Amino acid sequence: MTNNFSQDALVEALFESLPFTFHIGWGIGQNIDEAQKAHIANQKARQQEKPSFIITESGQLISPNTEEKVVLQMTEETPELQRLSEKLNISLLLIQKILSVIEKTNTNELTSDDIALHLGITIRSSNRILNELESKGVA
Repeated sequence: MTNNFSQDALVEALFESLPFTFHIGWGIGQNIDEAQKAHIANQKARQQEKPSFIITESGQLISPNTEEKVVLQMTEETPELQRLSEKLNISLLLIQKILSVIEKTNTNELTSDDIALHLGITIRSSNRILNELESKGVA
C-alpha cells in the first residue's frame, strides 16, 4: 500500500480531490494498542506540514510522498519518562521529541533555535519550552 513507505496512495487521491489541506497519521503494530500510536504520526504530520506520517512498530516516523524520505526515531515510552512527564506536567510526546533532538544533534546543550528548527515550531514556542524546563530544574 505504501510501496515500502515511499508513497501514500490515499494521500495522493485525496490531494487531487479535496480543496483543503489535511493530515493523516498511520499506525503499524502487532495489536490495536501499538497501532493506536497513529495519533503521534498525525501530530507530526501537522507540525511538519506534511500530508501524512507513518509510525512503525519500532517507533520510526516516516513521511512518504516527499522527495527526501523523512525518518525520525521516537524514544521508547518508559515508566521513567512517564513519571518525568507527570512530575513536570509536560507531555510525554514533547519529552520524546526533545530527547530525539538531543540524540540527533549528539549534544545535551540545545538552544531555542535548535529546538525550533528540529521540532518545526517557532522560536517563541521553543523559548517557552526551555523556560518551563529551566524553571522546573531539568534544563
